Formats: sequence, C-alpha cells, structure tokens
Amino acid sequence: MAKNKKKEGAKRRSKAREKAKKKRRLRLVKSSPASKPLVINRAGLPHLGAPEGFRSISFSQGMMEYAKPLMELVEGNEEDFQEVMDAAMVLWNYALSLEKGQTDKTIE
Repeated sequence: MAKNKKKEGAKRRSKAREKAKKKRRLRLVKSSPASKPLVINRAGLPHLGAPEGFRSISFSQGMMEYAKPLMELVEGNEEDFQEVMDAAMVLWNYALSLEKGQTDKTIE
C-alpha cells in the first residue's frame, strides 16, 4: 500500500511539473514581441505616371468624377449623396464585369 501511495504521489508531481513547464512555455510565447509588418517603400500614385491621355488621381476622386452625372440629378443632402455613391459603385463594378466578360446576374 505504501508503494501505491508513492507511485500516485510521483505521478501527481510529474503531472504538476509538466503543467508548469507548459505554462512557462505559453507565457514566453505570449510575451514575445509581435513581428514587425513588412513595409515596401514605393513611389506615390502621381509619381508612377499615368498612360498617355490620362491623369493620376486617387480612387475616391475617380469615383466622384464617375458619379458626377448622377450627383447633378439629386439635391445636396448627405443621404442622397451616399445613395448616389452606392449606385455609382454598383454601376462601376457592373461596367468592369462587362469589360471582363463576366456578367453578374444579381445586378441585371
């Protein structure tokens, strides 16, 4: 009977040691500094140069130009502006899908 108690005690101690080791390992992993994000330095859009006959503008500015005919049809409150921009984005994406030969059945 004494041997059984010794075996059980040894088992319990080894389990406790393993648990403590695992906890230490996890603590080290959690406390290690996060890796730095990869940064690629590139020239800005205006410096890349646009093809002949085009000018470099941001995407948002391009969407504003694309939506200009629709914006002329509505009054100038914020809700109408948002609806016009949403419609312009749907039309933009539809035009791109037609250009690629892929038609989206949900838009039609």
